[in-house]
Amino acid sequence: MKTFKIQLLLALFCAAGLTACFADESKRMSVSVTTYNLLSRRFEHKSPWDARKQKVGEIIRQENHDPDILGCEESQDEIQMNDMIAMLSPDYAYREMGIEASPRIIFWRKSRFEAVESDNIDLLSVYPEYAPDEYATSRYANFVRLREKSSGHELLVYLVHVKSGGKRSNEYQLLRRQCIQSLCRVAKAKSDSLGGMPVIAMGDLNNYAKTVINGVPSAPMTFVENGFADTFDSAAERLNAGYKTYSPQSCIDEGTATPADVNDRLDYIFVYPPKCAEVQRWAAIINFLPGSDIRVEKPIPSDHHPVNARLVLNY
Repeated sequence: MKTFKIQLLLALFCAAGLTACFADESKRMSVSVTTYNLLSRRFEHKSPWDARKQKVGEIIRQENHDPDILGCEESQDEIQMNDMIAMLSPDYAYREMGIEASPRIIFWRKSRFEAVESDNIDLLSVYPEYAPDEYATSRYANFVRLREKSSGHELLVYLVHVKSGGKRSNEYQLLRRQCIQSLCRVAKAKSDSLGGMPVIAMGDLNNYAKTVINGVPSAPMTFVENGFADTFDSAAERLNAGYKTYSPQSCIDEGTATPADVNDRLDYIFVYPPKCAEVQRWAAIINFLPGSDIRVEKPIPSDHHPVNARLVLNY
């Protein structure tokens, strides 16, 4: 009888453990997220869209990538945006902003997620020094709140592309910081109002990670100051971390990737609150030719590589 009681207790203990494991699992959601600057169709001199758009679709869907959520910058051109929709709509639903802003479109796997809420966020409306029509293509964030159909778990997604300026980039450092300060305020307030709902904020920030110009910290540094975690820093694994996420014209022409310091990134994925996410992998998706760690397949789909993060969100 004593042996039977012990066996019964062990069985109950194991059952309770299994139940706890399943309960914990029900509070977690794995998701693969990508930010991808497409290189606008308007920049024909860099690389014609018609010659590379098929490659864009292929690199998004390939086996080691294939994201659940995809944010596209430089997608304000209507023809280019509609080409992306036509390529991805068999598997992806989308939200487009309806204005010619760079982060115009966000895609999500429609078999898995549904949109609950969406909006265009004017990041400069709180700064009276900027006219309402200034920096129209880059002042807005694209926002969508998604719900996983199977679990009911929700997350907040923000996509941005802050001002570059080319050779005048240094002049826009404060502008970039102000845009991200606004985004952080909005996203944190939204998350807090929904009980700490996970936030994914991503896009082309046109700053290297640790850049300070005239005493003004970079856009990525501004995210970190506001309690967001850079998925690159948190990742358990990194793929192609030693390359720039942006390719200059010479690399597009030659078909090469650019080795660089790990801080030389322009494209980012952040999460908030930091404790809500485990980052399993960060990756710059680069299709190297067999046997090479420099030369890549041509035509290069864009002057930016897709940046992907595989996350486990805790609820």
